[in-house]
Amino acid sequence: TKLSPTIYLQEPLHSSSDSTADPHGQPQTVLLAFWMNAQPRAYTKYITQYQTLLPHARILILLITSASFLLPPNPTTEQARLSPAISALRAFSPQSEKVHIHLFSNGGVFTTTNLLTAYREATGHALPVSSILIDSAPGKPTIAGGFRAFSYVLPSNVVLRALGQMVLGLGLVMMFTGFWLCGVRDAVSLGRAALNDGGLVGEATEGVKRCYVYSESDELVEWRDVEEHADEAEKLEVGEVKKEKFTGSKHVCHMRVDSERYWGIVRELI
Repeated sequence: TKLSPTIYLQEPLHSSSDSTADPHGQPQTVLLAFWMNAQPRAYTKYITQYQTLLPHARILILLITSASFLLPPNPTTEQARLSPAISALRAFSPQSEKVHIHLFSNGGVFTTTNLLTAYREATGHALPVSSILIDSAPGKPTIAGGFRAFSYVLPSNVVLRALGQMVLGLGLVMMFTGFWLCGVRDAVSLGRAALNDGGLVGEATEGVKRCYVYSESDELVEWRDVEEHADEAEKLEVGEVKKEKFTGSKHVCHMRVDSERYWGIVRELI
């Protein structure tokens, strides 16, 4: 079901009363927050696998475009963009249910933390998150990293790509300079900090489990930044923290490199 251009709801394959489903102790809601400009052919594989793992669970799919990163972060705008997801979550009465979050890249971090913030503001309490899988994130904001990330959407034509890279490079320099001059925090920094906010991800349920999946071969997110964030989470005691470093896998491609290990991690987490 399409709730908005960037939000979709997949109903459970089996109801909780179906004899073929065993929802006891498992999440009834799965939030999938995908990377920036994710294409259906890539993210559908994750949806299908979760339908197999948790056939009784509803799946809320959250997408994000480049515009959310190119413009200064605006809480009001993001809250409006995510309002269909908030309405859907409130309709589920999730305070009595478990919620599993699987997010990808800095785009997924930004979407997820904005959703958790908006949900808390709308309801007065945190979403009852039981587990979080963090794939290829969170990174730190750099012009070089931003350039590589946004270059993925540039045309393949050599001339057009070169022109696009010139405009992109200039735009990123202007954006970072503008943020610095105005004292505005960028989307990556905001999401990174919020992900370790116990009031968002550690308050609703005791023993929230989280796992970071990452690789030294990731060309967009520095693996040391991921490990640093995981170490901070452990010190802040926002929940049980685990790190899973893959070998040879690129950004958000860990599942493709070792599917068996990847989904084994998910099964253990949920």
